[in-house]
Amino acid sequence: MGKVEWTKIIYAIVILLTIGISICACVATFKFGDTSIIITLITAIFAELGIYSATYAWKTKTINKTKILLDFINKLPDDVTTKENIIVTLISNME
Repeated sequence: MGKVEWTKIIYAIVILLTIGISICACVATFKFGDTSIIITLITAIFAELGIYSATYAWKTKTINKTKILLDFINKLPDDVTTKENIIVTLISNME
């Protein structure tokens, strides 16, 4: 098994903390009956999870675009001028 990426470890920690704090907030709500601080806390935690999820998805999409492009370039014919023209066209058309 290969080395796990640092971003995946952080993502798992954020998810586990979100679940743990949400459970603790629910228990505290039932125990103390005050929901004012808990609602703010849960909102902030889920906002952080959403932002990290969006950032992770964007990073993964960008990396996969690069991998697909490099794989396609490696499968091109060995004719250098054709290969260069295709590479320039692909790079200029990337979003």
